[in-house]
Amino acid sequence: MSTILSNTITAVGGGGVSISVGTGATYISDGGAITNSNLVQSLTKSYVFFDGTAGTPTAADSFNHSSITDSSTGNYRNVFTNTMANQNFSGSGFANNKNTGDGAHNTSYLQLETANNSFQSADTNRVECMVAGDLA
Repeated sequence: MSTILSNTITAVGGGGVSISVGTGATYISDGGAITNSNLVQSLTKSYVFFDGTAGTPTAADSFNHSSITDSSTGNYRNVFTNTMANQNFSGSGFANNKNTGDGAHNTSYLQLETANNSFQSADTNRVECMVAGDLA
């Protein structure tokens, strides 16, 4: 195996450079553990953090996220900028100390539902969700 050491990688003529990681890449952790896995597939493809109590929720921080639709009390649609390859992706969400669930979804969005401790639909001020799977 070859090792490349560098502080900076620059494209010919200056500017940035793109580095492509193949699906059969091997990851070696700082501790030396070797994992033969599909690194590209295991990356988070979308995430968003927003206040669900806002009249019109907007992302405070996000990646591959285009908009949030407040469908009803405790029901939000996270629309992706780049679509997923199929609807068999994995989505997870968190909302303060409230209950969350993955509602309907397709290649363009993930529906997130939040509820209070009595399992009734409720808005909450800290809503987060992440998606893993293959991008189209």
